[in-house]
Amino acid sequence: MTLYDPAFVTLAGSRRGAGTLDGPAISVRKSNPLCGDQIELDVRLDGERIRNVAHRTKGCAITKVSAALLAELAPGMEADGARSLTTALEAGLAHRGLLPESLQALAEVRLLPSRRRCALLPWSALLEALGPSGTEAQ
Repeated sequence: MTLYDPAFVTLAGSRRGAGTLDGPAISVRKSNPLCGDQIELDVRLDGERIRNVAHRTKGCAITKVSAALLAELAPGMEADGARSLTTALEAGLAHRGLLPESLQALAEVRLLPSRRRCALLPWSALLEALGPSGTEAQ
């Protein structure tokens, strides 16, 4: 399997979750200064549960795939579950644990240490939006 296999390319071009959320939502902007990737992530919470997310992503295919996966997986997830999934993604990419099955589209990124930040950027934005206790970021 190569990094840009057909499933990866399809997911990168899917625009899943792309756009904005209407009404009150937490918005976070993050960038990767090493490669220029950028994401603006809107998150709407219902207590500790993520109700919806939307993103505007500019960057490489890895960041776009990661943002699309986040948009697919995060809605309905409890904040602590999102934190755990992000920790597992980080560990899996760094070969310190298994990569979660739901994030296997990013498996080949493990071979490219300099690109791990690209895969983590959307998830870092989500953690910032959730704040340290799952409440709105200040």
